[in-house]
Amino acid sequence: MEQALDVVRETDYKFGVSNAFNNLGMIYCNIGKYYKSIEYYQQALDTKKMIHDDNGVAKVLSNLGNVHWYLANYHKSIEYYQESINLKRNIGNKYWVSGLVNLGCVYSCLGEYQKAIDYCKKALRVLDEIGDESDKSSAFENLGIIDNELGNHQKAIEYFNRALQIKLGR
Repeated sequence: MEQALDVVRETDYKFGVSNAFNNLGMIYCNIGKYYKSIEYYQQALDTKKMIHDDNGVAKVLSNLGNVHWYLANYHKSIEYYQESINLKRNIGNKYWVSGLVNLGCVYSCLGEYQKAIDYCKKALRVLDEIGDESDKSSAFENLGIIDNELGNHQKAIEYFNRALQIKLGR
């Protein structure tokens, strides 16, 4: 991947450079080198802003939210997710709803369970309105995790079963 980055740098293909930076960020994140990941994501973000790739900017912001979540930098993660959601909504990108589920997960980690529940339920409402099943299973899984944490085991089982049914296509 780093060789590919060298090639696109030589051609001055900024879109390719920004994607290579983002991909390197994902790889380093996946292998647990989070600070290296942040470096590449920041370069991707800077390049995508320079070429006015708003969808790309929103994606990188979400990726930065993810890596800060893994580092337990929850408040920083929330900032990135919210910025990504706002940008996606402004440009009409329907995938902004996944950011609500991400916020639910982060607030759950902070022990702010009611906020987490509110974000996941809002995601489910919006997904119903737009007829999109893509993130419903994640929202139900997160609600199940929260209810399990709160000792509401029967409700947690119901949420996990709903998530499973979606994943099985039923």
